[in-house]
Amino acid sequence: MSSCTLQPSPILCLPAELREQIYAAVLLAPNSDINLLGVCRQIYAESYPLLFKRPLTFSSQSSLSKWLGLVQFEHLHNVFAITLYLQDIDLTPILSLAPLPGILCWELYEQELSGITLALRQLPGLRNLSIARWTPHQLQSHLYRSFLHAFCALLPHCNPNLTHLTLHESIQRFSFLLSLPHLRSIRLVGFGDHHTAHAFTVLAQLPSLAEVELVTEDVSHAARPYGQHHLLNSDEKALAAALATLPPLTAFSIQESAARPSVLTPSLLTALGEAHGASLRILRMFVASTPSFPTLARLHGLLRAEGCGVEELELRWPDVEAEILESLLPRGLRILRVRVEGYVHAFDLLWGVIQRRRECRALERVGLVGEWEGWEEDEEGQEVEGGGCEGFEAAKNELELAIGELRYLGVGTLKGVERGVD
Repeated sequence: MSSCTLQPSPILCLPAELREQIYAAVLLAPNSDINLLGVCRQIYAESYPLLFKRPLTFSSQSSLSKWLGLVQFEHLHNVFAITLYLQDIDLTPILSLAPLPGILCWELYEQELSGITLALRQLPGLRNLSIARWTPHQLQSHLYRSFLHAFCALLPHCNPNLTHLTLHESIQRFSFLLSLPHLRSIRLVGFGDHHTAHAFTVLAQLPSLAEVELVTEDVSHAARPYGQHHLLNSDEKALAAALATLPPLTAFSIQESAARPSVLTPSLLTALGEAHGASLRILRMFVASTPSFPTLARLHGLLRAEGCGVEELELRWPDVEAEILESLLPRGLRILRVRVEGYVHAFDLLWGVIQRRRECRALERVGLVGEWEGWEEDEEGQEVEGGGCEGFEAAKNELELAIGELRYLGVGTLKGVERGVD
């Protein structure tokens, strides 16, 4: 590492506040590296604390405790976001041939909870917590689920200032959320409609709540937790009714991994539009199959309503039709992301956006989400095999022309890859 006193880096000529913003932009960006820290000693010293603001993942509570023992205490207040895989405890002491005398099963869980309490209280700056699933729900013991609920009950006492929380379907008691008054964003992973509606009845009492994300999973009937159902008619209506009771939301997302059944239903979109249409600024739809016509009609009604405030829209389902996309764009849209299936499809979608540019005057950026590298590799394979690629090259050129046209109209276009599903 070089010395900045000999050859000062140009960045050190900037004010400290601006340098800190640059460090944050570099180190906290998704998929960023830490090469900046190797420029010189002063930059290392100034930017190193920001490393602890990056999202951290721990495979178990014991790995969290070990990590805390290795980190200098003065850096722990910088920890902002962690994902914790809460593992079941080791029952060997009471299951071995020579068990320790006087030890009860639940006492081992109590000892584990005490250790977790100590660990979490060392993270006063923690605001974003993701409780990840250790094993599939159907393989979890009753004791582990009780342990999980006891862990959740600790959160208001250890980290009362949490603002973002991710829960999975094994957590089916939500009263602890009422003691997290600053919670503004929640992500529910793997919940069926019945338990999501139950969670919503509690979330409706949180005054700061503004963002909700539902992540469904491909769960077979045999593997579903007892009592969990998917899209029974009564549950669908209960979910929509519960959604309508939430405080005004600014962001709502659906992410699905299975084509059927879908949580994106006409009744849910009706409730979303009626209760949150004016407050909603971000809407994301990641669905595995093309929505039905009634669903698309309700989505159109939500996005094209006079009072719709959606500024960021993300639509990902197979073969998004250009005419459908064009009809869905809200007037106040600033950022659009859409799934594309190839260069021709991307051109068709962009052409529809160009047609609507005059009405969508606030539009700043369009993101085209697809397997771009894979399509390039396919084209190279065709060349090796001696196949013609004139059509492929023509489609690429047309897309670049459309991107250039949008750029001329003041809209940037980015090409990205698919985001995975939990």
